[in-house]
Amino acid sequence: MLGTGELTAALLCAAELMSGTHQQKHSINSDDVHSPWAALGQREFTHSALGHQHVALVTSLGQSQKIDVSFSSTMFPLHVNVSASNENPLSSRNVVIKSRSPNPDHVSHPSLFGFQVTVDGVTSDADIFLNKAEVHTFAGGVHIVHTRLKNEGTDGGHQGSNKILAPMSGKIVKLTVAVGDKVEIGQPLVVMEAMKMEHTLKASVAGTVESIRY
Repeated sequence: MLGTGELTAALLCAAELMSGTHQQKHSINSDDVHSPWAALGQREFTHSALGHQHVALVTSLGQSQKIDVSFSSTMFPLHVNVSASNENPLSSRNVVIKSRSPNPDHVSHPSLFGFQVTVDGVTSDADIFLNKAEVHTFAGGVHIVHTRLKNEGTDGGHQGSNKILAPMSGKIVKLTVAVGDKVEIGQPLVVMEAMKMEHTLKASVAGTVESIRY
């Protein structure tokens, strides 16, 4: 079974390829009929570090995860090899990712990407929403939130902002911090209710709460 961290890391890399957030241009011709590029036949997009990426995530419980993601081609369907950095390389998993239209019920936003994921012959749908340093994964009827840290090999710092954006419109039902509290990366700050589900917004950087306007 693929862990939530490994799934999120694989989808994150796929979403970044589709959104063109990387830095070297390549031309592709996708055979995936559900791909947004299928109607165009051929499309240039950008990427960096083709072949291998280190993805560092923090779970909602504040646990750090480092995941290695590798792929030999940027053509969809994307064939990805995923493994937790602290595990035996033999425990890596092969994942096939196809693009599909995302579920608009999750959030109406251009940073929401829809995918079809196949692991060990089992195929399921999954959506991923990129909100600054927060990564929201919707899979199997579950909403999973991770905070992404900067890739290893950069300056070793944390990627984030002191601004937190809700992934969708909703109602604040709980505050978990007070003015003057010191918070760490991944610490829950606000619980909101939307789409009949509760969503926890977490700190993407460490700091001190200066004010609460609620």
